[in-house]
Amino acid sequence: MKYSIFIIVFCLAACHYHQDKLLIQNGSKKEICSELLIKSKVGGKYQAVAANLETQAYDSGHPIRRSSISSELQNNSADSILYIVFHRYSDREFVFKNPDSLFFNSRFKFKKFSKSQLDSLNWAVKYDEQ
Repeated sequence: MKYSIFIIVFCLAACHYHQDKLLIQNGSKKEICSELLIKSKVGGKYQAVAANLETQAYDSGHPIRRSSISSELQNNSADSILYIVFHRYSDREFVFKNPDSLFFNSRFKFKKFSKSQLDSLNWAVKYDEQ
């Protein structure tokens, strides 16, 4: 009995989400959202690797994940590139439903990084309004 309680508590603690080491810094005066995508090895379609991140003006935040984005790039990405799509809060649903068509839409701003580029930036990416 005492071991079964320990196993249940261990499983619940091990399955939680945590902040990734990637830091999105918002250097603009508006709230932004960011979607993190990779190109999948299977099918070549773009897929989200973290929950959509909302960042207030002049603030920063970490995406929430179960495993690291670094391991996702290494294990599941066809080109080992992390694509970050910056968008308005009102576009969240469109971004979520249409990851493959985002790159052809001028409403969105993009940045892309290899793992080595992210390492050189200490995994801190800054968005500046242009």
